[in-house]
Amino acid sequence: MSKDILFNKKLVSRNLKKLRQIKELTHKEVAKLTSIAQSTISASELGKRLLKPMSLRKLLSAYDYSLTLFASHTQDEVEGFLFEPDALVQSLAHRILLDGSKKESSMSLYLLRPVKKIDELSIYELNLPPNTEWPEQRISLECKTRGTVQSGRLLIELEKDEFIVNSGEEFYLEENTEHCYRNYTNSDLKLNLILEKALI
Repeated sequence: MSKDILFNKKLVSRNLKKLRQIKELTHKEVAKLTSIAQSTISASELGKRLLKPMSLRKLLSAYDYSLTLFASHTQDEVEGFLFEPDALVQSLAHRILLDGSKKESSMSLYLLRPVKKIDELSIYELNLPPNTEWPEQRISLECKTRGTVQSGRLLIELEKDEFIVNSGEEFYLEENTEHCYRNYTNSDLKLNLILEKALI
């Protein structure tokens, strides 16, 4: 991610305004929450002024955003991803793991980013809200997949079969096995995926 992305006045100002509007806050309310002058907030949204990193952090904190997450979303917009500030976002240590929107009970996935890589293994965390699935169509990976359900109850759909994995249980899929992950419950689902190759 380019460090210069936060100096793009046009994108930063537009996205700051979107975040404030989603929170349904006025400039005056944000100023009271952050101790940043109302005129400064207004100028930053108009692209007339760049905020210092500390002020930007305070502002984003009022919108329940981290600086890393904001920079990542802004970079995504440069690279062609739609910036959706009201998206459902799950993150760990400020790394985006699942970023999409819950629309009409379906999950629109934009990014799945790795948590870490150990030797030839890539480890991902996937968070699925109630009554969603990922991906929308079954995928077939050219590597073996292991997984552990951290919380919730997972339904794995195969081409001609399906099975349930409960919280604390593990599963294993051979390479080239067509499958998708479904959370059919009313509770959030979190699972770790361990792949022999990087997914992205």
